[in-house]
Amino acid sequence: MASSVVSGKYSLHNEQFPKSLQQGFQELRESMCLCDIQLVAENRRFWAHRSVLAAASPYFRVMFSSDMRERTMESVELKAIPATGLKCALDFIYTSLLHADFDSIEDVLLASTHLQVTDLTDCCAQMLKEWLRVDNVFETLSLSERYNLPALNSHCLAFISQNLHAVLKTRESSLLQVDWECFSGVLKRDDVSPLVCETDILDLAMKWLNYDLGNREPRLEQLVREIRLGLIFPSDVDYDSEGELCSSARLLREAVPEGGAYLRMLCRGDARFQADGAFHNWFKIRSTRKGVLATCGKTTGSLECGEIMVLTGKCMDSWETIGRRKAMYNHCTVVLDDFLYLIGGQNSWFSDHHEEEAVASVWRFDPASADGPSWQT
Repeated sequence: MASSVVSGKYSLHNEQFPKSLQQGFQELRESMCLCDIQLVAENRRFWAHRSVLAAASPYFRVMFSSDMRERTMESVELKAIPATGLKCALDFIYTSLLHADFDSIEDVLLASTHLQVTDLTDCCAQMLKEWLRVDNVFETLSLSERYNLPALNSHCLAFISQNLHAVLKTRESSLLQVDWECFSGVLKRDDVSPLVCETDILDLAMKWLNYDLGNREPRLEQLVREIRLGLIFPSDVDYDSEGELCSSARLLREAVPEGGAYLRMLCRGDARFQADGAFHNWFKIRSTRKGVLATCGKTTGSLECGEIMVLTGKCMDSWETIGRRKAMYNHCTVVLDDFLYLIGGQNSWFSDHHEEEAVASVWRFDPASADGPSWQT
């Protein structure tokens, strides 16, 4: 119980009473005591109380309080609602409990949206989130669109993105059938499964385009903008030679009329620095992995350290070395446009007298260069 004092008067709120009141309504319903309305769906009949229905549903409130013929009728047929869904909706109104499975959840959604019982709709969406798996994600995505459940829709797109490797193995044909809004919703995400590389995404995008080329071709330029081509095609690479990159380059040239021009843009090497360019998205890293970066410095024993390490993992207990430089300390570390910069600093280990010396250089680490991760000064 919660108490308060307002204007000198003492107030006490009993949190248990609403539950007892609802339980009492349910007991009246079960015993058919004081029931004054019969709802009919698919020839099944359900007794209820007008006042309870009107309190829980704007749909019933209008029906029973306005000048509608149902106001005085003893039995109302709800032709647009399946009996299974109506029963679940009534049970929820009287008990706050939802009992459903994946096969019946659409009937419940149909009832809850038609009767405007928003709390029940929210419970359906939450259930669908908890049930989400690769083998039902596209069916759930379809439900989210039909019943206007934007939060569930976003959750489905996130699930597809984060589990794209599994989706491509067993549900690729379903993914190819989704509309542009859903497909682009996946392409825009940074949390794509790390088991899927950008080359796979390029291949998938071309398959999606060709699945219904006549209707999807107008989306071609938008499609290309969402693929991170800068992660596939490094600058200063001959894309006419043999190899995996050339295969991707050939696919781009054959599928996209401007494919050759796009490759020439990428070869220039300065396209990524045009922040306001239409294709700046090409160079955005697909990753949401969080970590702690440690660059060079001194060890606890004041020994030089040249490792570049990142602490990752769900428990943040796994250090991974991603590069090495000559030992330095008191330097600045900056991450800019997906490059890592080490700026200035000092060292005391490279001179004959072991005196501190300023490091007058800037090193840039490129994790996506054509020859693998590399340093430039």
